Amino acid sequence: MGIKTAMLTGDSQSAANHAQNQLGGALDMIHAELLPQDKAKIIKQFQTESPTAMVGDGLNDAPALATADIGISMGVSGSALANETGHMILMSNDIRKIPISVRLARKMRRKIFKNIFIAIITKAAIIALAIAGHPLVWAAVLADVGTCLLVIFNSTLETDSLLLVLNYIYLVTIRTPVHLN
Repeated sequence: MGIKTAMLTGDSQSAANHAQNQLGGALDMIHAELLPQDKAKIIKQFQTESPTAMVGDGLNDAPALATADIGISMGVSGSALANETGHMILMSNDIRKIPISVRLARKMRRKIFKNIFIAIITKAAIIALAIAGHPLVWAAVLADVGTCLLVIFNSTLETDSLLLVLNYIYLVTIRTPVHLN
């Protein structure tokens, strides 16, 4: 996904190295024995290179969560301050859900741009018809309502969602035989 990872911890260097070993060396860099303001400073340094996300759950993570472009708080075990400071709260302690969230956010962003494009093109077509001397009020109303419905439909249905809905309908309509003894 093109993401660099770093561990910013207040724990000792040996504890951070142990975590790195358990992760199989997956982290690009480790910073240990940090105070909350030290974490925020390192986040600011990272922000000079690229947009930065911070994942935290404790009181000591709150300044760094607030400083980061995206603060991700681990909601179940997180402190109230970390949950308040984070931009996004994961409602589980499973850090593997972060890439899923990133993919979902990218997909939603593409969907939003697609919907805006559809709406603008439809409006431009109606305006072009009016300028060309064909001001059809019913066409403008139909295009407005139709575009609105199309954008809503496009936002709510995805291929996976459509299959999910169809499978649900199929499962609901299956009648299981009742056996009376």
